[in-house]
Amino acid sequence: MRVRCQQKHDVATLLYLYLKFGVYDDAIDLVVEVLDEKEERRREEETGGGRGGKALAEWLPYARLEQLEQQIQAVVADAASPLSATERNRLVGAHKHLRSKLARYLQHVDQRTFGLKQEGAAAS
Repeated sequence: MRVRCQQKHDVATLLYLYLKFGVYDDAIDLVVEVLDEKEERRREEETGGGRGGKALAEWLPYARLEQLEQQIQAVVADAASPLSATERNRLVGAHKHLRSKLARYLQHVDQRTFGLKQEGAAAS
């Protein structure tokens, strides 16, 4: 049930639908795909002499990401969940992968933001 979407509103809408219907694997895949695309553009901007600011400055559906995080934690923790042990383990692994990608993305955003603040203070 993979649907590729390129516009930021499509990502948010598709993520909303995945969450609404409990399609967590596809929700994780979608977010990882978006983060991978941002990472690739950031690298291209940096190697092209830019600072990678445009790729990192682009919008992400943070509220939906938080909702995904909460729902996955609830499903994994729910002993009455219809997930088999294999499905649960796969979801936990995919969730860890997502958290790793998101942490790396947020680290780059923090570095970029901190760098801009330092440049602004030095220019003053």
